[in-house]
Amino acid sequence: MIALNLLAGLILSVNGVIHDCNNEVVNYINVTGSDITVQNCRVRGSGPGTNTVSVWGNNNTLRNLTVDRSGAAGVYFFEGDGHVLEDSIIRDPVTRRGKDSWGIANNAASNLTVQRVTVYGSGYEQWQTTGKGTKLLNNTFIVPEDYRTDCEGNIQRDGPCQCAEFGIAIKGGDDGLADGNLISGYHKADPVCGGSGTPGAGISTAAAGPGSWTRGWTWTHNVISDSRFGIYIGVDTPNNVVEGNLFCDNGYGISDGYSVNARYTDNDFYNSPVTFYNNRPESVTGSRQVRGCD
Repeated sequence: MIALNLLAGLILSVNGVIHDCNNEVVNYINVTGSDITVQNCRVRGSGPGTNTVSVWGNNNTLRNLTVDRSGAAGVYFFEGDGHVLEDSIIRDPVTRRGKDSWGIANNAASNLTVQRVTVYGSGYEQWQTTGKGTKLLNNTFIVPEDYRTDCEGNIQRDGPCQCAEFGIAIKGGDDGLADGNLISGYHKADPVCGGSGTPGAGISTAAAGPGSWTRGWTWTHNVISDSRFGIYIGVDTPNNVVEGNLFCDNGYGISDGYSVNARYTDNDFYNSPVTFYNNRPESVTGSRQVRGCD
C-alpha cells in the first residue's frame, strides 16, 4: 500500500513513491519515508496547534500544494536532508492566543530547498543549528490587509498590528542562501495572535539560545518593502553577506547592532534608512539611494 487514508489525512511511508492527489482535499499530510514525491494536493488544516504537512525522512519533494487554515505550521520539516518544497501556496493560518502560525518551519532539516512558494502571513522560520545549507529561492512572503488587527487579536484592515511577525526568521543553522525573494508588509506583531508583539521585519537573524549560532548566511537579490525592518541582524549571527538587495519603504532598510564579519555590498535603498547602532560592520560598499522601487 502506498498511502493510508486516515481521518481524511494522508500518511506516506513507503520509500521512493510518487503520490499525486489530483487536486483532491485532505486534512493533513505526514511524510515519514524517504525519496517520496507528493504533488497536486489541497490540504486544509487539521485544527489549532497541529501542523498541516509534516515531513521526516530524506530527499522528499513537495510540489504544487495549496495549504489552507494551518493550525500551527503549514509545512513543518522535522528532520532529514535534501527535502524540496516548490511551486506551492500557503495561506490563512488559524490564529491562537499567544501563538504564532508559520507558513513554513524547519526544525532540524539540512540542505532544504524552498523555491517559488507564496506564503501569506509569517513566512519561513528555522530554529535548530543542525539545519544547515538552507536555500530560499524566488519565494513571495506577504501580509495581506485582512491580517491587520487592533493589537488585541481583532481583525481591522487598517489596524496598527497584524497576525504575522517575520517574512524570514533564522534562529539557527549555518551556510544558508536567500536569493530573489519578494518580502512585504511585516509590521508590529499582535501580542495576542502573533506571538511576542515585537516589531516586524522582512528578514531577521538571531541565535536560537545560549551557545547557539547562525553563521554564514547570504542574502542576495531580494526585494524587501513596507516592513518595520527590512533586515534585522541579531546577536550571535556572524558572517552574513547582504548583497544586491532592494529595500523599499521600510522603517529601516537595515538594522545591525550585533554583526561580526558582516558585509553589505551594492544594495539599493528607497525611503529606508540604515542604522548600525553600537557596531559598524567590517564592510559597507556600493550602497545607493534610488528614486523609486521599480
